[in-house]
Amino acid sequence: MVSEKSLIILGRAGCGRTTLLLETFCEGIKAQCKTPAPPQPALERSEGVDHHLPGGVLFLLPTHSQVEHIKDVIIRKGFASGFIEEGICTFSQLARDTLGYNGPKGPITELEKGFILREALRGATLKYFKGKEGFQGLHMALLRFIKELKEDGQYPAQFHRAVNEFLKGQRTSRPKHGVLPTKGGLSGFSTFPEKYPALSEVYSLFQTVLEKRGLLDEDDLLNQLLRSLEADETLLSQKRLLLVDGFHDFTPVEFRILRMLFKRIPRVLVSLVLDAETKDSPTCSPRSPQVFGHCQAVYEELKSLGLKPRLLQ
Repeated sequence: MVSEKSLIILGRAGCGRTTLLLETFCEGIKAQCKTPAPPQPALERSEGVDHHLPGGVLFLLPTHSQVEHIKDVIIRKGFASGFIEEGICTFSQLARDTLGYNGPKGPITELEKGFILREALRGATLKYFKGKEGFQGLHMALLRFIKELKEDGQYPAQFHRAVNEFLKGQRTSRPKHGVLPTKGGLSGFSTFPEKYPALSEVYSLFQTVLEKRGLLDEDDLLNQLLRSLEADETLLSQKRLLLVDGFHDFTPVEFRILRMLFKRIPRVLVSLVLDAETKDSPTCSPRSPQVFGHCQAVYEELKSLGLKPRLLQ
């Protein structure tokens, strides 16, 4: 159940949404000083999962630059005296802190992912990408393709099954002029069927190289955080306040992480920006402005989880 104290904060740019969240964050910092978090058992620390991160307040932002900006505002404007830089982070940093992946064993860089992809392409047995392994455009397209699958929580085994089901369906429906109709998660492609097994093979080889070397990328880290949250109901349950600001939308994995956090954190505030050009309202008032189009689906999903809208004028 989502608490009745959980709200969607709506308002145009400049209406004070972020200021409200900042003030709420600092109030939470002051409150947690009066009620310190319980000590964490050494066993949990040794297992590499931080069940009791310091502090009961969590402030999620989309980028590291926004994190640094918020920290700077808190320090310069004196929202909280003696402020310690903790609790303000991106999804990625939350995963690193919670799972203990800071320092030298952190996620690999985009450059390192490129080298691993080249190795995967050289090891491919299917001929679809042969002769094109050195093309930078292909590397960029394949890395983006892999990233989008991981953002949806789809790993090689799931994608391989989807490819087999897709191709099996084509045997009963012959494509015209060699073009496949779109279906079930493969709608972004329209080409000859040999491309799908080749994509599946490259993705599988890429992930195999990562795992054999004990490496992971940012999306692997978020998927690990999600699996840890699903497996352990106590993980991050010591948090008392969750603030989310600056997002227009979320990846499927990010949203699933949020859903888990909503269930175990008693107070949640999520900020969404409004569109000044339209008059329809996402709230109950017919005179209120509308959420930006790309925020609308997020707004509806948040409402379905039980968060109540609050409009700032």
